[in-house]
Amino acid sequence: MVKKEVLGATTLSILVIVFILANNYLPSVANILNFVVFWLCVLVLLYSIVFLIRATLKSRRKK
Repeated sequence: MVKKEVLGATTLSILVIVFILANNYLPSVANILNFVVFWLCVLVLLYSIVFLIRATLKSRRKK
């Protein structure tokens, strides 16, 4: 479990560094990149919320 968390944190850190570098050094790509990253974050957040709601409903049914 710890290995997955470390891998996830490392991957996220690398993606953030790449995102910052791309925004600084590639201004022509920055608008597209910001749009894609924004909607990717929105979709991941919605997925997480739906997953939590489904897990809560499943645990209530088992009782």
